[in-house]
Order: sequence, then structure tokens, then C-alpha cells
Amino acid sequence: MPRKAAVSLSVLVPVALLVLLAGCGSRAAEPDDETIRIGFSVDSLVVERWIRDTDSFIAAGDQLGAEVLYRNALEDSARQQNDLRGLTGDGVDALVVIPFDSRDLAGTIDQISSDGVPVLAYDRLILDAPIAAYVSFDNVHVGRLLAEGVTSRLDQARLIIINGGARDNNSAMLRRGVAEVIDPLLRSGDYQIVAELSPADWVPGLFTAELEEIVESGTEIDAIIAANDNFADAAIQILARHRLAGDVIVVGQDAELLATQRLVTGIQHRTIYKPVSELANAAAELAVLLARGDSLPTDQTIDNGYGPIPYLAIEPIAVEASNIDSTLIADGFHKAEDVYLQSE
Repeated sequence: MPRKAAVSLSVLVPVALLVLLAGCGSRAAEPDDETIRIGFSVDSLVVERWIRDTDSFIAAGDQLGAEVLYRNALEDSARQQNDLRGLTGDGVDALVVIPFDSRDLAGTIDQISSDGVPVLAYDRLILDAPIAAYVSFDNVHVGRLLAEGVTSRLDQARLIIINGGARDNNSAMLRRGVAEVIDPLLRSGDYQIVAELSPADWVPGLFTAELEEIVESGTEIDAIIAANDNFADAAIQILARHRLAGDVIVVGQDAELLATQRLVTGIQHRTIYKPVSELANAAAELAVLLARGDSLPTDQTIDNGYGPIPYLAIEPIAVEASNIDSTLIADGFHKAEDVYLQSE
């Protein structure tokens, strides 16, 4: 197995350039034979947080003396399968994958694993495939925190739930966490789900027409649980057109800048902060261990349909207006001048 060695200059290429290189099929310069090479395949950079993840992962690989070969699948499952085969052909020692579709990669990963290249699922679990490990935030707990952002404010509520993309196993885990908090209130009659929207992908346009129709109909809504801040933003824009923004409790996740600014103004009420640098550092460390054939520092497992997979779960943090400074700003995730811009 390769040993830790000096980092290749290709690790230092900015993400914007890496996207272009990935799109045109360019390949990094040949590394020293002793350098650990890690393939990093992301489903897309459409969501703000994936840009942070990519930057953080490349930086973490740099610190560990590994070369990171990056590919962007541009929300295309077939492209991602080709990317993975291409990275394997480039001689990577381990693959780290953010899957676009949690199920479509099984056959490709089965072949890659048979060829001796370990695969680590990053943030999103890959189903029915022989992956070597999974590192993510505790997505069930994220769901709990989302629901508690509503229940901590409202004893009774007429609720809309906007689930995450159905292709992503995280969406089911989030929904399970929401149910743990909401279901007892549904049984008691204190809460009512007036609509539950379940788009196929993480694309707001797949649910906005239906949500617009519900709001236009005059259906009374007290709260919206959105699976991420991008979905929360789409919901808030619809509420704003009907002069309901701020009156309806809205929660989301990812601590995107716009969502954080809206916490300050009271238009959004909670987001979930997932320390991306912590996740990226953990993933890079696990990938290096897998490349070397070393044991992993976790006894926890998760069943992905293929069998029990070593699982490292990182705790998410609920953020509201009252703790922005002690969380997002203290960690350097956002700058104070950017967060408080709208309220100055």
C-alpha cells in the first residue's frame, strides 16, 4: 500500500477550476508512486454546502499528504458511474463518494470493490453495495431537531412537511427523526399534517407548484418543516407572495447564508448546522486508513441493504437567532458582517 508522502500540487487547485477540469475529462499530473491517491466524487455543486464540503475535503487530504482527484457528476447517475470507473482507472487507492442516487451505484461499486478499491460513502449512504464505510451526520437526529424547531414554539399546529429528494437515503432518515417528535402530537390531535410533499430530487421546482396551490387555497398553515434551507427558501418565497412570511414557522437545514440572515429577521426560525470541516476531516482520515488497509476507529455500524457497514456519525447542531454567534460565527462558518447585513 502507498505510504503518506508529500502532497501533489493538484490538491491545491481551486474548486472552480476543478469543476472545469472534471467537466472536460482532464487528469491530474502523475504523482509520486508512494503518494496516496483518493478519488472524490460529488453528485453536484448546486447546493451551497457541497462547495464547502469539496473545499474542506481537498484541504483535509492536503494536510494528510494525499492527492485528491475530484469529479463532479452534475446530477447525472450515469456520469457518476463513469466518473468512478475513470477514477479507478487512474489508480486511486480509495474512493469517497457523495452519491446522486443512493441505489444506482451498486453494480459499479461491486465491481470496484472486487478490484480491491475501498469505497467510502460521504454524507449519503449508498444502498445495496459493498462499501467499506459510511461517514455522515446523524441524519435521524437532524430530523428530530427540525421537528423540535416547530414543537418548541407551537403546542398545536397545522403542518406542512417538505421531504428531501426520494433518491437520497438521507431523506428517509430525516423523515424518521421528524416522526419520532411529531407522531405523538398527531396521535393526540394537537398536530395535523395538512400536506406532505415528497419530490423525487432535491429540486424546489418539483414541489413549488403544489405548495403554491395549497397556500393560494387559503388552507391554514402554522408551520413548514423543510428538508433543507434551499427548500425552506422556496417555501418562504411562496409565503411572502401571500404576505405570510414570518407568520408561519419555517425550519430547514444546512445553515446556508440566506437562511442564517433570515433567522436574524425572524422569517426563518431554525436551521441545522452540520460542521462540514469536521465531516471532511473525518472522511479524509478514514479514506487514508482504508487505502492503507488499516482498521477504522468506530464500532458503530449501519445496514445499507448489503450488510452492516462501519459508520461514523457526527452530531448536528440546531441554530436559531439566539445562538448564531456562538455556533456559526464562532466556528468561522459565516462572517458576522455577512449574517447581520440585512438587519443593519
